[in-house]
Amino acid sequence: MPFTLNDIFEQATLDKHSVSLNAPPFEGRLLDGIKIIHCYRVKTKTHEITILNTQKGGDRYQEVSTMEYEVFMLYGWSHGVCILSLSNCCLKIDKLTNSLEFEETQLPRRDRILGNLENQLKKSKSKHNKLINKLNQFKSINYDKSQK
Repeated sequence: MPFTLNDIFEQATLDKHSVSLNAPPFEGRLLDGIKIIHCYRVKTKTHEITILNTQKGGDRYQEVSTMEYEVFMLYGWSHGVCILSLSNCCLKIDKLTNSLEFEETQLPRRDRILGNLENQLKKSKSKHNKLINKLNQFKSINYDKSQK
């Protein structure tokens, strides 16, 4: 059953884990680095809902891709956030692994930087495992529903 952007925004507002970011004329929610914004454009008299990935984009948050919108439309807010957060986490792990490999080849060795990178990598892997477990819970719930 596909969801609309209005359905997804409603799910986000009902999600007890998401943080409210309301500031008129915007209504917004944030969960695990994924932000959804509902805005009423006065000039065009239209309602607009946008999903942003706060883990990408530098100074300005990047809107999710069309494919990522489709993930939200198929699975809803919580499941979509989990999938996107997992993707962000994998990118971060890759970046940290590359940085760690580079730092290990440098002379003189900068032990403090190496230690910080190793700690960040450890935290990212821990978060990755938590997200995998959460995703498996979603899959088992959907499997149970399909059995009925």
